[in-house]
Amino acid sequence: AKEAGIHRLTLLVVPGLDWSTKELDCLRGWQDHGHILAGHGWKHRCDRIVGWYHRLHSFLISRDVAEHLAESADGRIQLMQRCGDWFQQHFSEIPKLYVPPAWALGRLSLKELRLTPFSSIETQTGVWDLETAKHHNLPLVGFEADNLFRTISLRCFNAFNRQLAVRFKQPLRISLHPQDLDLRLGRDVRHTLLTNQTAISYGDFLKAANS
Repeated sequence: AKEAGIHRLTLLVVPGLDWSTKELDCLRGWQDHGHILAGHGWKHRCDRIVGWYHRLHSFLISRDVAEHLAESADGRIQLMQRCGDWFQQHFSEIPKLYVPPAWALGRLSLKELRLTPFSSIETQTGVWDLETAKHHNLPLVGFEADNLFRTISLRCFNAFNRQLAVRFKQPLRISLHPQDLDLRLGRDVRHTLLTNQTAISYGDFLKAANS
């Protein structure tokens, strides 16, 4: 990111893990350097697969990380509330942005989403601004390709979304996991970062979209 001139990252934080004091201090230090924290589920893991849609989603995309899909609507709201409470406890403030694991939010109405402590929700197709009740479509690229199927699927998915970004002159969301540089699309990560000239935060994007 530094090599590409990107100095403000949105860091997705999974609260329900065993965070040490040192690790929490590290997150605070990243915040002090301008990076933005976002809520990202609770454990990033589901203990059970519920229903045919969740089973298909798990097989094709998410494996066992789409924890929202294992919950009822009330359970999803409670999960998000627990996430916000954790940030309030450890950082004295709740992030504006929430990103469900695998972007799998499950069925929640706008009214239900407004019961959560977050003001914007990222999905696979874009970002919900809960304050204005608007959904902004934003192309997305990802690189978590640890087998041949995911490599081929993500290359096609990424090519399509890059074309959308160019055609509609939209920002391109770049999703990165810590191990992505060591996986099959590691070279694509570097190329993507080095060829995207301007970085913008979610907050700045929503401000511009609403102005």
